[in-house]
Amino acid sequence: MKKAMYLGAASALAVMVGFSVGAHAAVIDGITVTDSGLANPGSPDYTQPAAFSSSGAQVQFAWTGTGLSNNGWDPFGPSDTSHHWWNIGDYGGSVVFNLSGTGLNIVWGSPNDNNTVSFYSGAGGTGSVVGAVTTSDLVSAFGVGNYDQPGYLISFSTPQPFSSVVFSTGPTAFEFAVAAPELSTWGMMLAGFAGLGFVGYSRKRKEAELSA
Repeated sequence: MKKAMYLGAASALAVMVGFSVGAHAAVIDGITVTDSGLANPGSPDYTQPAAFSSSGAQVQFAWTGTGLSNNGWDPFGPSDTSHHWWNIGDYGGSVVFNLSGTGLNIVWGSPNDNNTVSFYSGAGGTGSVVGAVTTSDLVSAFGVGNYDQPGYLISFSTPQPFSSVVFSTGPTAFEFAVAAPELSTWGMMLAGFAGLGFVGYSRKRKEAELSA
């Protein structure tokens, strides 16, 4: 029942932010990972978080999409010029975000060899590793690979809270956009809307009984 509710929330999220519906979930290294399909170039321009630290000469902050450029594909399509996203270039670059919680959504541009998302219990990529998801994991679980644009909305739900997230790559670029709000926030919003609807229904029913 809980799993069904989670998948339902993921599908609702896909509709609300402009992604194709048809979410698929898998547990990878203890993390529940959901693939909600390809990105829609008309989806919102998400505000990208500031990095705690980065390494690699080709790490680009809040890159504005211009198609294929500087060893990176725009996650929102080759003709996109409106979105901001991150590009970690070739040869072992990484970027660390001090993001905390138990859920995270990203648009994963074109999954390449050695692209990895790692969750840590401490800030700045310290502490224990809560879990990690690689390109090969996406290929195995969802058949997601290095295709043409656009990218995929990938949601992560960790078994315990994390305090930082590290995006890293090896010989190929890693393009992504952090697609806030996190899934748990959407779930709370949907639950709130449902609650308001129930309150409104109960009020109308009581008014009808009093007038009868």
